[in-house]
Amino acid sequence: MPLDTSYDNQFATLTDMNWLPWVGDNFKNKKVLLAAESHYDDNDGWLIYNNATRNFVNNQGLNSHNPDFKNRRLFQQIEKTILNKETSTLDERNKIWRNVSFFNLVQRLLPSSSDRPNDEDYDKGWRNFLSVVDILKPAVCIKYGYEGIGRLGYLLNNYDTGWTRDDVQEFYTKPYCINLTKDNYNLRIIFTYHPTGSRGFYFDEWAAHIEDKYSNINTLFT
Repeated sequence: MPLDTSYDNQFATLTDMNWLPWVGDNFKNKKVLLAAESHYDDNDGWLIYNNATRNFVNNQGLNSHNPDFKNRRLFQQIEKTILNKETSTLDERNKIWRNVSFFNLVQRLLPSSSDRPNDEDYDKGWRNFLSVVDILKPAVCIKYGYEGIGRLGYLLNNYDTGWTRDDVQEFYTKPYCINLTKDNYNLRIIFTYHPTGSRGFYFDEWAAHIEDKYSNINTLFT
């Protein structure tokens, strides 16, 4: 598994982190963090392990040619928005997942895809997110899913996180792109609709939005 485990001791200090983030072995050279929303219980038992997210990426991202993992709609949509193309080669997909970090914001296992995270899930998730960012120091984050953005604003408004918003209006302007600053470090969070849970998810439109906010995104994976 082409995984960078050098951050694991720091991840171990995060008490609300149930699943270790995936960190590709070339992440340090690209610094792109992808964040999705939730894991849903499929009754197979694999999600009880803290390396479940890593196995998820390894199986559905890096081993996407395996017919056992053909139901990979989330990953397909993510890949389309990164590459801005309908189809991709195995080499292109491997390059993506080896160059990025990936984790789910919500760290509580949801019973089914019809169950939605609550405010507490998002509050814990954004705290985890800011901690993961402190550890990984990505140049940009692409967050797949709008839900919960208000809880990020709530966290920044009501708690001393060390982070400041560059412009409060960014929380009210769609499509969302939030810029945060901590000390001398700047983070850009580019939001898209949820790739599998939103009607009207057109990958080319979101690819254009991502490229508009982070112009060299495509060159990182070619």
